[in-house]
Amino acid sequence: MQRVSYRTSRGFSIFELIIAMGLATVVLGGALALTSQAIGISDMVSQRSDMQQNGRVAINMMALDASLAGTGFPTSGVQLPSGVGSQDSYLACDSAGCYVTNNVYTAERLYAVWPGQAGGPTINGVATDVLTLVYDDPTSEFDQYVLTDIEANGKDITFDAATTPAYNDAVVGLKVGDVLLLSSANGSAVGEITEVNAGGKVGFSPGVGNGELRFNQSGAAFGSVKSIIHPPGPPTFSPTSARRIYIVTYYIDNSDPDIPLLMRQVNAHPPMAVAEYVENLQVTYDIYDALTFVGTAALDDAGGLPNQIRKTNISVTVRSPGETMIGQDFQRITLTTSVGPRNLTYRDRYE
Repeated sequence: MQRVSYRTSRGFSIFELIIAMGLATVVLGGALALTSQAIGISDMVSQRSDMQQNGRVAINMMALDASLAGTGFPTSGVQLPSGVGSQDSYLACDSAGCYVTNNVYTAERLYAVWPGQAGGPTINGVATDVLTLVYDDPTSEFDQYVLTDIEANGKDITFDAATTPAYNDAVVGLKVGDVLLLSSANGSAVGEITEVNAGGKVGFSPGVGNGELRFNQSGAAFGSVKSIIHPPGPPTFSPTSARRIYIVTYYIDNSDPDIPLLMRQVNAHPPMAVAEYVENLQVTYDIYDALTFVGTAALDDAGGLPNQIRKTNISVTVRSPGETMIGQDFQRITLTTSVGPRNLTYRDRYE
């Protein structure tokens, strides 16, 4: 009896402990693997959600601006400074510099849609595009009265004091860097505001550091504010109205390769980030020749005929903020949309 009692109080043998530890290791290893996989899936879902949100923000913002292209803007575009005494006009620039390559209006004309094929940075071996859209500021009512004065050199204009809201209203008034479309019986011209002064005066000063878009070229033979004054010199000039327009440029900023950004720049104001982790922007255009009744789809540069653009096709590729735990790679999603701006697609045949 004593021997039996001694045997039963010894505990587990080494062999039994090894088996128990082995079984515990298998169970814990399986639980750890399942936990790790669950964490990986959760991380992937979270990153995909962020990625889709960024993509939707980017595509929706661009589609909205594209749908407004040409609103309140001449269907044939506006002549930019050209001829003797002129220089190239720029897009996507502000006081800090210019943000895209191929930033020159080569046709010396501002159209409602300006293609920027391969104007952005090259990412993952693909040259990204730039898209520039022009439309009237829907909140602007500065043209309810004609201008009371325009200097003979076109460098200063004066708004009627009865304009409501006032030209210098703190909320919706004109700001340095805004662009005005001036129209008279002699045509239209654009000017970049460099001064907003008292007494209704707004200035278009040329030169380095003033007029970063180079619209203010009073010495140009054609396409300047001065060119639409007839006869020259105040106070006798052709009745002229002024409206604010938006020149909106979309491009990708890859200065930080870890966080490529889709940027939106308006007129000569500093650009703002629209969405993060956007690493590709591709734009094609459908054009239509109203004279020959011939249309062509999906042209990278609109066939060199921006005045015939009837539809803008936008493709945006967004990647996840980081590499997923599963696969150790970025996730990517491409969103596409096509926009036929009402003011470019449809024509009033009875005009």
